[in-house]
Amino acid sequence: MEHHTSGAVEEFGSWLRDLRIEHGGLTYDALCRKTGIPRSTIADAFSGKRLPAYDNAQMLVAKIVGSSELEEECRQRWVAAKKAREGMVNPVRAESASAYGTSKEPFPRSTGEPMDTASEEPSTADRRSGLRLLVGGILVFSLGISVMYGYRAMEDRGGSSDGTVPEGVDRDMAVYAELLDQPDMGLTVAAENDFIPSPKDRKVLSAPYAVGGPKYFEIVRNSANAIEVESVTTSILLTNKRDRKIKIVNIGLDIVERGKPWAGTLFCIPPQAGSPNMQMFFDLDSVKPIARTTDEAMNKVGPSFFFSKTIDLEKKGQETLAVRAVTKRNFVAFRLLVTYVIDQERKVAVIDHNGRPFRVTGLSEAGGGNYAYSRFYASTGTLSLREVGRGAMEKRSACQVAG
Repeated sequence: MEHHTSGAVEEFGSWLRDLRIEHGGLTYDALCRKTGIPRSTIADAFSGKRLPAYDNAQMLVAKIVGSSELEEECRQRWVAAKKAREGMVNPVRAESASAYGTSKEPFPRSTGEPMDTASEEPSTADRRSGLRLLVGGILVFSLGISVMYGYRAMEDRGGSSDGTVPEGVDRDMAVYAELLDQPDMGLTVAAENDFIPSPKDRKVLSAPYAVGGPKYFEIVRNSANAIEVESVTTSILLTNKRDRKIKIVNIGLDIVERGKPWAGTLFCIPPQAGSPNMQMFFDLDSVKPIARTTDEAMNKVGPSFFFSKTIDLEKKGQETLAVRAVTKRNFVAFRLLVTYVIDQERKVAVIDHNGRPFRVTGLSEAGGGNYAYSRFYASTGTLSLREVGRGAMEKRSACQVAG
């Protein structure tokens, strides 16, 4: 009997819809804000049109449910849907997916699992057994390479009326981007919602020297979903994969979302020793942010970075850039657009943070020299974390070292 592999993806979407209804019915816009996942990707996942990337699926379920209790069930269902979609097995129920293993990552990164792409539907048994395996293997290998380099590339075909860039394949340049800690700015981050740590998390955060450790970042970044305050700094590694020179003529921004600063929970860790060494600066509060030059201490912002120069990547060469984006007034989600020329052809590569936009929020101010948050945390003299207030606090006291 002929089966349709898309049915498994639709079944996964149906499960997501049921979860959303059972747990308060968060809107797509709310999930977009909480996760940073594009609204169109969320809509496709819930409609069963496409299977979301594994990390996106886990994040959506965690935000819907409000905890990680369904992480394993999500993994099993996602694996089952992916296997069925690729024609490896018939559409299966979640319980049969346990045969595929117990690791948190359902497939190695090199298989390209985070890529949010749809498989072609096999029309005959021959395609499922022969041609599909061959083509699928090539696609998996290609997608694995792009995931390894941590980038999504798009081919510039002039864009569209809504400002998006149509997807394509970049065979010229690999881009790797990594968020950097900002000692000169401190480790202050903010969450959209009021974060109340579990007893286990509270014990971790209250331990001496917890601030800045791996467990601290796991709780603050993952459980609280906190993001950088006022500035976000990214290290970008550009690699020329060709035997011909590449000229980078511009790095711009694709603003995915702008809104009010997040005012849920503020984790206020004051600046540490160290000075920045930025090469490129974006003012996210300007109408049209452009890449600008800046001095090492970021005390002076100069003219357009690309006004009279380019970045040349010699054949098989590399270049590393430190880029900082700053906002004082908004919440901003954005991607970086690298425009380059090779063989007189103009192309665009899109840089994001593991398939999601970079995110940063301004501080939430209540006027009168006060910050306004549902909850405030600050570090103590022994670098543990302690709740220091709720509602409104004076700016000068909000980030003081707690006693």
